[in-house]
Amino acid sequence: MRVFIAIEPPLGLRNALFEIQNKIKISLPQITWIKPPNLHLTLQFLGEISPEQILPIEQGIEKINGKITPFEIKLESLGVFPDYRTPRIIWIGPRNLPSQLKKLVNRLQTRLLEDLSSSAKQTAFVAHISLGRIKKSVNPADLKNR
Repeated sequence: MRVFIAIEPPLGLRNALFEIQNKIKISLPQITWIKPPNLHLTLQFLGEISPEQILPIEQGIEKINGKITPFEIKLESLGVFPDYRTPRIIWIGPRNLPSQLKKLVNRLQTRLLEDLSSSAKQTAFVAHISLGRIKKSVNPADLKNR
């Protein structure tokens, strides 16, 4: 099964993101928009894992969970993955990454990679919430002007 670890945004934020999607949708109808209940901030993509790996991963997350204090994220930048020449995902994220979020991601990666012997790969973390998937060709200038 394909697994990732994520933070679920509060309902008010999901509703605000839905409104942003609706504004962008007018000029970019070829994007498949992610439904509000499925919006999330990915902390670590684990990829394909076996059912036997779930419990150790959950236990690793529990050990980290109580060590992070609450933090706020200000979402203010739209972007695309992998780049504007060949966009596949449109996302929104912060300009500045809160230090608590950096600590959380570092602890997750350390716990998953070292303690759990997970197949997760440590990659550069880009805080974002995916808003939509781009399946058809899109003019890069249309995306940059959002």
